Amino acid sequence: MRQVDRSSVGVPPSLDRDLSAEISKIREGGEASSKIYRHNDVLSRLRELYLDKCFLCEIFVGNKGVVEHFLPWHKNFPARAYQWENLNFSCKDCNDRKRKSPYRIPANLHQAATRTDLIDPSNPPFGCKVDELIHFNKHREAVSGERESLKSEVINTIKFLNDPMPLCYRNRRWDEFIEVVFQADCKKDWWAFRDMREINPADWEDKVFCEKMSALERGDAIYEMFLRERSPFYTCMKYVVFHVLRLSANDFKRMSEAYRKYKGFPFVSDK
Repeated sequence: MRQVDRSSVGVPPSLDRDLSAEISKIREGGEASSKIYRHNDVLSRLRELYLDKCFLCEIFVGNKGVVEHFLPWHKNFPARAYQWENLNFSCKDCNDRKRKSPYRIPANLHQAATRTDLIDPSNPPFGCKVDELIHFNKHREAVSGERESLKSEVINTIKFLNDPMPLCYRNRRWDEFIEVVFQADCKKDWWAFRDMREINPADWEDKVFCEKMSALERGDAIYEMFLRERSPFYTCMKYVVFHVLRLSANDFKRMSEAYRKYKGFPFVSDK
């Protein structure tokens, strides 16, 4: 789960207009119009906001993602159908599970939901940041952060993220990472880069240059594959990498920046 800032993309034009007539239809018992809340401009901005990943589990979904309502719309709450702040980008599995107990309150689908007992990454509760509420341990399991650990939103989000399916996906991603790290066999060099005030290959002696440059290149590759914000399960990976390797995502970012600067390659933003 990665915190996002909705102001970074703005309200889609299809929602930034008078929708009172459409809202009245829902209030009178009609259906919400998917042509509005799934309009191309809504999808486009949600994909940009969530970097093509599910807003809850962070699996890559791309054009297979669905527009979901954090609080379900209902004739008693018709405006929820078209409120930009209530729309997210989700994988099908998370969207389906989110509708069930204990996450939907009340669980009865025929009753209006009064709340969704999960953390909304675009508006985290208690005046906290998502990273203050949810961490991941070295086993890729979601755990409580340093604040509000007894709140139901935090407890249920941890339960949701530790469902067998998303946990399996995170474990698979970690296995891929470990295989790349094992093949690279560069941890000592990476730790040395971590401790450098500035990584500057121009200062390296000839006898160690090739070995260090190879390690730097592999650090760049790992950053690109696993530790950019756009990468699947980025939030989990940044915690687990630090737990296991004592290297941060920012350490790999510095390697990537240094490698690309020396080679004259453009540095790709972490997003």
